[in-house]
Amino acid sequence: MKPKPDQPPGEARPFRRAALIAPYQALADLAAREAGRMNWPIHMKVGDLAAGYREAEALAAQGVKIFISRGGTAGLIKKLGLPVVEIGVSACDILEGLKVLGEARPGFSGPVGLIGFENILSSAHRLAGILEMDLRLAAISHESEVPDRITALLEAGVEVVLGDRIVSRQAEAAGLTAVLVQSGADAVADALREARERLKMLGRADDQHRRHLAVLSQFKTVLDVLEDPVLILDRSGTVHNLNQAALKPDRGGRPPLDQFDWRGLPALELAFKNGRPLADQLTVIGGQRFLLDFRPIPGSPEAAGAEAPLVAVIARAAEKVETSERRLRQKIYLKGHLARYNFGDIITEDAAFRGLLAQAAEYGLSDSAILIQGESGTGKEMLAQSIHNHKFGASAPFVALNCGSLPASILESELFGYAPGAFTGALKEGKKGYFELAHGGTLFLDEMAEMPLDLQNRLLRAIEEKAVRPLGADRLLPVRVRILAATNTNLAEAVRRGQFRKDLFFRLGVLLISIPPLRERGRDPVLLFQRLAGRINPDLDPKFWEQPGIREPLLDHPWPGNARELKNLVARLAITTGQFTRRLDEVEIFLRPELAGSRLIAQTEAESPPEKPATAPREPDRLLELLKTRRKSDLAKELGISRATLWRRLKRLTDSSRNLAPKKN
Repeated sequence: MKPKPDQPPGEARPFRRAALIAPYQALADLAAREAGRMNWPIHMKVGDLAAGYREAEALAAQGVKIFISRGGTAGLIKKLGLPVVEIGVSACDILEGLKVLGEARPGFSGPVGLIGFENILSSAHRLAGILEMDLRLAAISHESEVPDRITALLEAGVEVVLGDRIVSRQAEAAGLTAVLVQSGADAVADALREARERLKMLGRADDQHRRHLAVLSQFKTVLDVLEDPVLILDRSGTVHNLNQAALKPDRGGRPPLDQFDWRGLPALELAFKNGRPLADQLTVIGGQRFLLDFRPIPGSPEAAGAEAPLVAVIARAAEKVETSERRLRQKIYLKGHLARYNFGDIITEDAAFRGLLAQAAEYGLSDSAILIQGESGTGKEMLAQSIHNHKFGASAPFVALNCGSLPASILESELFGYAPGAFTGALKEGKKGYFELAHGGTLFLDEMAEMPLDLQNRLLRAIEEKAVRPLGADRLLPVRVRILAATNTNLAEAVRRGQFRKDLFFRLGVLLISIPPLRERGRDPVLLFQRLAGRINPDLDPKFWEQPGIREPLLDHPWPGNARELKNLVARLAITTGQFTRRLDEVEIFLRPELAGSRLIAQTEAESPPEKPATAPREPDRLLELLKTRRKSDLAKELGISRATLWRRLKRLTDSSRNLAPKKN
């Protein structure tokens, strides 16, 4: 059976949410017939006044939502607080009463009294004028007023009274002729139709209310899932709602935030006053630091007893925020996608080098490729990061790739990425290349001279087309990347020898920056030494490093490892001097032996003639001699270079010597 409109799904029989309480049986019978014509099953009960009220009370407990009744009984049922539709009395119903009067008292022409509620009298006003009869109307708002109205009619000489059952009974008791005015079929049908429409409206309101409750429940669930406490406050600091996190004490045993006295908190007052959000307000609550966000709730109704609209307070433990920030920064640093340095981090007093930095800043604002040349350790990547931050800041990625640290096959996949399943051992989801990771920012290619020629060709094509094709992919991927390249060798000489593509050299060297070595930067070795040592021990007097026994060796040293060598020297001296807190009088004694090893390497390089195709270089022999008395790691430190760079230098020079050696017949 298909459920009726007022029947909840799943009910085996109609669930009747409406009831008609009839003061007399004839009305109940009439209502049953009209409801049957409408095919609307409702409860039908007979009960006058108190009896009718008890019937309605019992039905309300069973879930009835709306009642239909008449006269005084309807007035009593309204006390239940549920909707009540009153059955009215039409002009036809009054005429039916007058017809009964005519049959009971033929020829009666005296005044006739009509006592009833306003819904009965409204039809009688017009009827009296039409019939030209003396119809005395007496309105009541409660059945308790009936005796007074009957007395007044008696005094006015009225002998016949029309009205409902209450009026009829009391009129008969007073010796008057009483005629019962009954509601007809039209009035009953009208009341039934009105009740059904109102019931539909109640149903829609109930559905809306249920949806509203469901949304509130979901919202509360979302709030409870959050790890950060959330509280809803009014201007007085009263908590009107909160999530579970606000009810939990912290790990240190401090009370939860709902027990905090929020009254008079300046940020809360400011949020109410300005009506605008306030973020990251550092506040100490119970000895713990919190970052509080205050979010006024637009149009929020005033809660009971509240003086103003509500404000949502989101509390984040400062320690937790700091931990999350450290983790995020660590991930970004590990991926190498963040530029840490700015031009202000480059330490120099040399006028020429300052001019070069100013020029680099101007270059940095353009979109052209920049080639940075300089000896190992001069700070080429630091300058590249400064150029990136000068143009992009932290809003764009800075992706660095050392072209000399990876084999050619791996370097290609790192640079351009690869599609899923491109080769054996490839990640099943593929991998983004450095070009794609640097999209919208800077791609820094260090040690460009070490890139194989065939890979140089692919790089040139990617730069020209502004698109890359990942390994194993069948499509080009558009990229917008600013290229910065660096090398510690003379690329122009490498082009002349055929070791580097000429077209790529000119494409990368649109703007050229040559970083001078540290030995050509005047007093910068002393200044840099002071700054680095001062970071380790800020209390150390900078004038300490101006002693001739310290200043002169720093200025006379050739610094073959440049700034990297100087940084390593400071680190070693910090260890021997307890972070520059003791044995400072021996620094001069430590300094000269520390500088001796790298000075020997510098002299070796100075004595070596320029590398020529027909002459084997002499440097490998000198380096091999040094390696007889030193470990590679120690020699690399003396040179101010990494072990990998030292290994590549030895391998390159040794291979060159082997190729130039006379061949045996």
